[in-house]
Amino acid sequence: ANGLIAEVTPPTQRGRAFGTMQSTNMAGMLLGPAIGGFVALFNLNAIFAISAGASGLSAVALATLPSVRVVASIEAPVRALAIARRLFPMLLLGAGTSYMIGTFDTIWPLYMTHRGASTFAVGISFMAFAVPATLLSAQAGAFGDRFGPRRLIVVALVGTAVFAAIYPFVTSVAWLIGLGLIEGVFTISGSPSLNAEVSRTAEPGQQARTQGVFQTVQFAIQIVGALAGGALFTISPTLAFLAISGVCMLGAATALLPHRPWLSSVSSAPGRGAASRMTPPPGTPNRQ
Repeated sequence: ANGLIAEVTPPTQRGRAFGTMQSTNMAGMLLGPAIGGFVALFNLNAIFAISAGASGLSAVALATLPSVRVVASIEAPVRALAIARRLFPMLLLGAGTSYMIGTFDTIWPLYMTHRGASTFAVGISFMAFAVPATLLSAQAGAFGDRFGPRRLIVVALVGTAVFAAIYPFVTSVAWLIGLGLIEGVFTISGSPSLNAEVSRTAEPGQQARTQGVFQTVQFAIQIVGALAGGALFTISPTLAFLAISGVCMLGAATALLPHRPWLSSVSSAPGRGAASRMTPPPGTPNRQ
């Protein structure tokens, strides 16, 4: 999906496009459990039928997209390791958020119950964290398109680091939920711009492969975060949260180093973005 978005979206609008994608994903994660839980009260089997119907509608929507092809492509696929080397600075930038996600998925429910939260309160805390991603992701991506990704990504990482350092010293469940709502604004703000930057490094015809390599590494970092965060939590919750802060600050530091052309503005490299746009094949009307 990320590869398709990159192919059909102009380089100057990719941050907003990836933000919209993030927003719709989070909306599904927010509404899906609520709708499923409500339907389950009346008919458990209906949940599966509704899920199948939603998947079918998505398939129909994809099938009705205009037939398009890449303007220029390379003769042989680029090796995954070569792509990873080119993406290395951005992999470091994404490591902080990915590590945080992996760790939070493991320790957050435990920490909330440690502070006296009920199961319902734990669910509310996850919902509060996801609300900003649903409402503000597209705007955050557009902000990155307009002002450049460097500042936005660094602010997101530093904000995540600060909140992770605060959580160990907060004992109120209500405050933890409220702080999570605010932190969600910072955490989601950098991801659309980072995905847009990844797309701008891709060779023509290699958008999906490039996005796949980037996402694979980020998922691997989430696994590391889950394992390391769980291990540190058994020693001390404070250590688990401070580790998140440390990884985020290290990631932010990579963007502050001088001479980083991979974080230049979109307008400085129009050729690569233009080369990867998609146009209708000969003989078909242009419906873009």
